[in-house]
Amino acid sequence: MRFPLLLLYALLVFSLAWSPATVVYAQDAPAPIDLDEAGFGVAQMDALAPGAQAEFALDLKAGDRVAMDLQGESDALQVTAFRAPYGDLVMEGAPEAFTYLAWAPEDGAYTVVVENTGDAAAGFVLRVVVSAAPLPTKKILTADAAGQTIPVTVGDPFQVALDTNGGDGYAWTLDTLDESNLEAVGDSATVLLGTMPGARSEQLFTFQAIAPGTATLDFTNTRAGGATPAETYSVTIEATAAGDEPAPQPLTPDAGGLTQATGTLDPQGMASYVVDIDVGASVQALVTPDDASLVLTVVGADGNPLLTDHAGASNFDQVMPVSQAYTFKVINFGEQTQDFELALSVTAGAPGESALAGDAALGEELVTAYFDALQAGDAEQIAALLAPAFQIVRATGERFDATTYLDNLPVFENFELSDLHVTRDGSALVVAYTARTDTTLDDGKAELGAPAPRLTVFQEIDGAWKLLAHGNFASITPADTGYLGEFVPPPSALTIGEDEHGGAVQVAAGGEVVVQLPGNPTTGYIWQVTANDESILLPTGYAFTPDSDADGAGGVESFTFHVMAPGVVELALANSQPWDTETPPDKTFAVTVEAVNEWSGADASITVGAADNGKSVTILPGNVLLVALEGAERGMWDLVQSDPMVAQMLGGAWVFPAEEEGMQLFKYYFLGGGPGMTELQFAFTNPDGSVAEEGYTVNVTVPAAGPGSSGALNVSEADAGGAFTLVTGDTLVVRLASNPSTGYTWRVVSTNDALLPAAGDPVFAESADMPGAGGVDTFRFLAKAAGEATVQIGEFPPGAEEAERTLDYNVTIVDPAPLTGNTVTVTAADVGTAIDVAAGDWLAVELDANPSTGYQWLVTANDGAVLRLLPESGFTVSAEMPGAPGTQRFVFRTLTPGAVSLQIGEFPPGADAPDQTLEFAVTVE
Repeated sequence: MRFPLLLLYALLVFSLAWSPATVVYAQDAPAPIDLDEAGFGVAQMDALAPGAQAEFALDLKAGDRVAMDLQGESDALQVTAFRAPYGDLVMEGAPEAFTYLAWAPEDGAYTVVVENTGDAAAGFVLRVVVSAAPLPTKKILTADAAGQTIPVTVGDPFQVALDTNGGDGYAWTLDTLDESNLEAVGDSATVLLGTMPGARSEQLFTFQAIAPGTATLDFTNTRAGGATPAETYSVTIEATAAGDEPAPQPLTPDAGGLTQATGTLDPQGMASYVVDIDVGASVQALVTPDDASLVLTVVGADGNPLLTDHAGASNFDQVMPVSQAYTFKVINFGEQTQDFELALSVTAGAPGESALAGDAALGEELVTAYFDALQAGDAEQIAALLAPAFQIVRATGERFDATTYLDNLPVFENFELSDLHVTRDGSALVVAYTARTDTTLDDGKAELGAPAPRLTVFQEIDGAWKLLAHGNFASITPADTGYLGEFVPPPSALTIGEDEHGGAVQVAAGGEVVVQLPGNPTTGYIWQVTANDESILLPTGYAFTPDSDADGAGGVESFTFHVMAPGVVELALANSQPWDTETPPDKTFAVTVEAVNEWSGADASITVGAADNGKSVTILPGNVLLVALEGAERGMWDLVQSDPMVAQMLGGAWVFPAEEEGMQLFKYYFLGGGPGMTELQFAFTNPDGSVAEEGYTVNVTVPAAGPGSSGALNVSEADAGGAFTLVTGDTLVVRLASNPSTGYTWRVVSTNDALLPAAGDPVFAESADMPGAGGVDTFRFLAKAAGEATVQIGEFPPGAEEAERTLDYNVTIVDPAPLTGNTVTVTAADVGTAIDVAAGDWLAVELDANPSTGYQWLVTANDGAVLRLLPESGFTVSAEMPGAPGTQRFVFRTLTPGAVSLQIGEFPPGADAPDQTLEFAVTVE
């Protein structure tokens, strides 16, 4: 149930004198909360230990709404669960204000869990108020439905939920009801949305359509004794006979618990799907596209709605309360015909002890059979064990599939397995264990003789268990220099020069590359980048450092690049006069740069840990986020959900001994991609193979890069069919959601290899450390010459030679104008005047600035195919003194003719919007 909360009231801050008391670490049973006649109750604890939970019991009736306000000595105190006997229920409200809302689906006892996520004991007061109300109906109309026509089915009740301020005497009343096709069901109910003085409330009106037809519900919100309404609300109801609604279609999840449905809905149309689900199963459902026009509802065969059709209800994530059939309905409330996809995942509840014992024996049997086959060196026997989508990651970082693995089998004479921990999820069996072998790979490298952890995943396919994935992890030793085993991470800061000409280097994605070459710009000859992929290596700076103070002295030209993504770049530079395009360059430099999907272990841009559970962070594109979590030895933190479109995992988990005995430190690194927001979710597997109840979540936002600051054009599936413009040397980056475990693959069907060739193979980024997890395929195409080209990418079913569907991207490539050497400089005084520049000129915008105040100028609108922002931009201080003002300079290269409305905004500290925006009307001729 989602409660509308149009106005978040301010939390009162109490100065509580906490008396000395025993710190609470655990409870034998939940402490009951006694409610007064008005439904208010209070629970108080003087000191809750760090990491501990306090549980409180409420006896509720079906339909009861519960509002909870938590005041504590620390922000680390949170209400983390509202629990029914069969599992946790969904909470709404404003957790950042420590206000929570929930409801009871049936009569019974419920548990409120308060957790101290901090590192120090703290006390709290939990205030609750329970409002009696009818059970939510399948359809609930809120303020978002005002003025709309809403379809309902005759015989099905629906509710109107309107926000009000009951504490000030305001209430909603219904005007005349057309009883020819609608009837009121009971009296309206008032639900309190908070326990504090002045808290908002919500009125629920329940109706039922009794005959087909159309009726309008008009409401007014007035104060007791007042004559003038403070608000009005009107909605039109269109009732249709039950037989007019399409019959539900059955859906059956596959062995992995997954299923989906697609279709097309007319305005006000709906599609229904029914799924049999057992009690305790965890169910996630998502309707895409997730705009406001498509709404998802979920209701059990017993009539209990688990998700109602309020605006924005496009996803569902709950534990099912009973074993029964559940109906998932997709409704199009928009005014246009809409295609949709419903994706559903059903994960069974925890098995019993006998099942766990059987799984452990099966896991040991399967792993032993795999190692027996490796020991025998029997490639045919190993091939028979592998699933079609098999993947292996070795401790060296090498990755192989089912075909290439057979040509790179390890060789050993003896092996020893120990510490096996087995978990099963439907048709997937995950075995974590330690292996000791005398392994030497066929190239003689990466000898792993010490005990080292292994993770092997099996999948049941057509009644037989197949090896789906296998991971080798180098052994962990206490020595500071040995914790990485044989794996040597790539550097995050790399400086290269003439000695690397013609060679190849590696650098960590998210790192920095500096190219230093001898030069002398005073001669008119300068080094220029002639080949690059700016989606991977983004230029961020240029500097010349003379060897001496003498006039005309030579020195070193330095080019700085930020590594924005994994991939391979053929980087080339030439030393020539920029305006002379006919004469061959005096010198050239070329190097192959491989940006590796690993981190170096150096400090990340932002680090979050246990204290940040449930919080939000913002990271810039190309920067690195570290998630550092502690857990018991032989256990494992796993990433179970992310969106690589926004934040891409770099490699896997790094594991270190923690300071506390018996604990380990797990480090996950993520690279900002974006733009967008994603929720990183982690789960901890205990040493006994069970999954811990408490996980970890952090919300990550990646803002968009400045417009026109890069030669990379990023597109997705939603952009298919569009037309785009690139400049020679730019890169088209296509990012598509993918899941190799399904057997479906994205492949390049066609492109113009002379104009827009593919830059290597696609790069896959996974969304989770879980078998069958999906991710993102990234395709890159380099604009080599002017002309028009179409890139077509197809999705191929398993084993198919023909694509099931294709995506087209139409590209026009233009040559950049040669540099003229001229610079046109404008200032704020030129706003509103016509600015004419020639193609090939530099355009410099100089603005008064003072970064010490926290204010900053940023480009907010630009056309990068005409004006390309250069790394030579920057701030110059006016005087050598702290806090001195100066000039912010934006330098653009004019690439092609065109008209651009160039906008630059001044942003206050921490603001998302500028205080002022300067608009320059630029025409490039």
